[in-house]
Amino acid sequence: MVIRRSEPQDMPQLTAIWLQASLHADEFLPAATWWHRQESMRKQLECGTEVWVADDENHLVGFVALKADELLELYVEPSCQRQQLAEELLGLAKKNHPVLYHRACAEHADEIEFYQKQGFKIKEAHKHPVWQLEEYWMECRDA
Repeated sequence: MVIRRSEPQDMPQLTAIWLQASLHADEFLPAATWWHRQESMRKQLECGTEVWVADDENHLVGFVALKADELLELYVEPSCQRQQLAEELLGLAKKNHPVLYHRACAEHADEIEFYQKQGFKIKEAHKHPVWQLEEYWMECRDA
């Protein structure tokens, strides 16, 4: 497994990982919610975002995306979850960004627990403007 900077040709695999992981994690939302967001996700990943990918012999299995000190996305293929890959990708992000911020849906108890184990603390809670679900603004200061 190699972690490397993303390249333009990675985009179809990145959006596929995002879609699979979102469908898997967000079972409380209708699947149709995610299909129309693929193009906006691709644009977000291409527009000035720092993206690192986990490459398993030319097959991408996860990625982390950052914009400045905000952790925008951290996704791993459902079949590769629980293999420390998310921790490795997040570790790289923390190494390059001593302070990181992340928004997380309060409905994702496993995600909140994961980030808290990685040193993130909840700083504030508010309603997501579109979904109207509670969302946490989390911060990690890696000393």
